[in-house]
Amino acid sequence: MKRLAIIALAFGLSSGSAEASELFSTLEAGDCRDGQVPNAVLRDAVLAAEQIPLTVPIATALVENRLGTLAREKETDCLGRECKDADDALRKLHHNLLALSDAQPLVPAGFTIAIDAAAAPPREARVETFLNGQWSWLIVRCATTLAGTTPPSVKPEPEKPSRPSDPEPAQIVLAKTEEDAGKDFGKRGFASFGVSSDREADETAWDIDAYLGLDAPFLGLGSELEFQPFVSLQYHTQKKVDDLSFGGALMWYPGNVGHLVRLKGAWETDINFRSSVWRSDLGWTPPWFDLCEEQSVPDRVFANCELTLVGDIQKISDAGSKEALLKLDSFGRAGFDLRLAYGRSVGEKFGFVTAGAGFSLRRNPGSSRGNAELFTASLGLSPSDAGAWKISIDYTLGRDLTELTKQDKIVLTVGFRH
Repeated sequence: MKRLAIIALAFGLSSGSAEASELFSTLEAGDCRDGQVPNAVLRDAVLAAEQIPLTVPIATALVENRLGTLAREKETDCLGRECKDADDALRKLHHNLLALSDAQPLVPAGFTIAIDAAAAPPREARVETFLNGQWSWLIVRCATTLAGTTPPSVKPEPEKPSRPSDPEPAQIVLAKTEEDAGKDFGKRGFASFGVSSDREADETAWDIDAYLGLDAPFLGLGSELEFQPFVSLQYHTQKKVDDLSFGGALMWYPGNVGHLVRLKGAWETDINFRSSVWRSDLGWTPPWFDLCEEQSVPDRVFANCELTLVGDIQKISDAGSKEALLKLDSFGRAGFDLRLAYGRSVGEKFGFVTAGAGFSLRRNPGSSRGNAELFTASLGLSPSDAGAWKISIDYTLGRDLTELTKQDKIVLTVGFRH
């Protein structure tokens, strides 16, 4: 059996570095799990006590488990006052954690610290290995457990699902397209409004993409099912896109583990109600992009990546003035929607510079009837990583996914979401 050396006792501070105790000063009884503090919680407590700023290099080092290496080098390789403060904090953190190499590292009253002498790295390497996430040799216990009692506060609470189990009141959803149904706020597209004027032709061109839904739990069945009745409008006078749709989307979040399955049905017409198209689609968005999501740092950087697999059917009752649908009666297709977005803070006064791209593909197996592909790109400015509005330049190339009208345009837009 490996020998555990108990270095400090739980009742008050003994001799040694007071700085060591301050490192763990934010520990509370609620941090205990099965009688000890998880090492990840312990590292978070150290960072909180030292007030380490979460700059992009530091956040990246945390994700990649090389914060100890960064602290040893004491240089984050970035510019600006914020980075200088981070470098200073890393130097102080590295110095204070040297107490782990002392004979008597300390913890606050109510805890004890133990080091597995057989598994522990050499003293000079303990700071780096601890911050790098290699910490099985370090054990911080709750003293009440060692005394033979476990207070109610240290019992682990059951994990809460990512979506509340109690039904929430219905909420208005404002987004860009029907593909935003069921998405979290930060991943929704912005309902966009653009206008341009051609003085020579004496014409004004409008460009509108908007989705308005009512988000509500489905028949009280809990958090895994939601239903959104909606109305959506795509109105581009320059390229003659005129899609007004009324429908509903049923969203299923199986097991609350990041999957989204969406069944959507709609009746599509135009703003003059001269056409009639019935359509439905089934989409599945799996949680395939964890590494992309992990690049996000609150208030500094965000990254969103999504791939949705889609199958759809359309039945054209009356094409009206939609020329690309005149010779079609119905068709079925399969394809996907790929969405990528990235944003980076440029300071509180300017907000976030955002960039996004998307590619949608619909193919009719064995036929070209209804085939469409659409590429979009956007460069804009938003007040925050989860902003409610943005100003952007949007580029679209390809065919409208339902009306099949060719698109090739650049528009300056103002976008909103809710």
